[in-house]
Amino acid sequence: MYTMQPATPAPSLPDIRDLAEQVRFTPDTGRIWVRDQRGVLLTASVYGALRHELIDRLGPAVVRELLSRIGYAEGGRDAEAARRLRPHVSYFDAFAVGPQVHALAGFGWSEIVHLHAEPETGAFAGEFLVHDSLEASTHVDAYGTSPEPVCWMQSGYASGFADQAVNARAEHAAEPVKRHLRRPDGAAELGLVGGGRRIFRL
Repeated sequence: MYTMQPATPAPSLPDIRDLAEQVRFTPDTGRIWVRDQRGVLLTASVYGALRHELIDRLGPAVVRELLSRIGYAEGGRDAEAARRLRPHVSYFDAFAVGPQVHALAGFGWSEIVHLHAEPETGAFAGEFLVHDSLEASTHVDAYGTSPEPVCWMQSGYASGFADQAVNARAEHAAEPVKRHLRRPDGAAELGLVGGGRRIFRL
């Protein structure tokens, strides 16, 4: 069992170099490798244009499910990789792989506000704030602020990572516990809150 008390500052995130070293560039062959998988670089404008086109053609409900599923699958893969990359560290340092890989990918950096996990039972509760969220920012640029959750890939990623990391059951929630989308000084933020034996998709 691991619990980070809400009233205390979050522990410092571990050195990120072990994760950064998993990204390799081989320009002579035109390839980028992320661990053992081939990757590709996309600018924010390309990601935003792709997301905008999908929403306009398919509608927000379909795109939300699509991006949530893609994020969920990637979060699960990263949680499995965390076990190999950090096999003999504290629970917090192993769990930090999720927010740190997300930051390396350029989606924004995460502040862990509260974290409680019981891998033996699957119980999980956590609160996270994603600063300078790419997904929120591209949505705001295209459609303006929204009263509804819009960071579908990021919340799906959090669900998939938590599901694999603590053996919790990631389920859809009809109404999220907490959500906010704001833009202080031009930076969009995303709030994620999970509880019970699930991580809520915001």
